[in-house]
Amino acid sequence: MHSKSIWIALGIAVVTACSSSTDISSSADPLGGQTQPTEQPCAADLVKLDSCTDDATIKNAVETKCTKLGFEVTELALDHACKTGSLSYKYQCCPPKPPPVECEWHADNAGGCAPDVKLETLAELACKSEGRSLRQFFGDQSCGKSVSLWYKFECCIGGPPPVPAPQAD
Repeated sequence: MHSKSIWIALGIAVVTACSSSTDISSSADPLGGQTQPTEQPCAADLVKLDSCTDDATIKNAVETKCTKLGFEVTELALDHACKTGSLSYKYQCCPPKPPPVECEWHADNAGGCAPDVKLETLAELACKSEGRSLRQFFGDQSCGKSVSLWYKFECCIGGPPPVPAPQAD
């Protein structure tokens, strides 16, 4: 009984560490065991099996369940209560982390004064030619309001979608 309370306490502590929310309490355990759902910011569960199950089988079932949710396995703890495997396990799945953002800054001369809107379009095309997205654009406005000779821009790949740069008034 003492080990059960430790499992439950650990399950609750682990669950509070993630930030997304998916309810898996209504889904049956892939191995046919009894589940004890907890509040899941990601997807986590403590599963008690009816019989000893091979650890590799448990691992595969958890990976399948997490994959179906579009998540990755972030934790799997097996109890190793029997010679050939486990009688219970806990797991946690969370959404995959976004790819790292890789950005490059470029600077260019317009060859003469040009509206920033036109230069931003040129910057966007330059980024697309690299397989990247325009993240930021700045014109020097040396020719007047929203009209520039020099401009710089940032092209990025990965991470969240680009956020439009605030327009200067």
